[in-house]
Amino acid sequence: FTIVLFSEDVFTSYHTGVLQLFTFTIVLFGVWLRKWMFPAVIYFVALHLILDHVALAAFPASAFNESLIHIGFAMAIHIILGQRDHSRARLKNYIDASRIATWEWNLKTNVMTYNERWAQMLGYTLEELKPISVDTWKNLAHPDDVAASQDQVERVLAGTLEIYEYKARLRHKDGR
Repeated sequence: FTIVLFSEDVFTSYHTGVLQLFTFTIVLFGVWLRKWMFPAVIYFVALHLILDHVALAAFPASAFNESLIHIGFAMAIHIILGQRDHSRARLKNYIDASRIATWEWNLKTNVMTYNERWAQMLGYTLEELKPISVDTWKNLAHPDDVAASQDQVERVLAGTLEIYEYKARLRHKDGR
């Protein structure tokens, strides 16, 4: 049985690759598959320690220290994402409790996003308004308001107006 040790350059390159793989893994599991993040970290750390042991024919203290850094990095990501999720939940609770209508307009894609309350105020469900776009709003708005609103949007985009604030008349589902 022969163990081949890596040269220092190969070993350094290996560790750079390991760190990149670890970062990718933690971001992937932390953001999209949160409940699997810590099992993935444990698996990764164990694999890292085993590979270091095989590559060096020893168990270096630096590998253990690096593993602690990996675990600390994963915990920091977990805490940050947890705070983000908590903030999002609080914002959703505020919006739901106040029963306000919200909308967003992505100017690059021209996609509008409304909440269910926005549709309810007009007698609709979001499902009834699909496909939702800027045209959804234009079709429900009074023609005079569409032109005036567009003028204000253009002024905001040009920088001559700081915020967009416009009260438009929208047609209710029952015709009012």
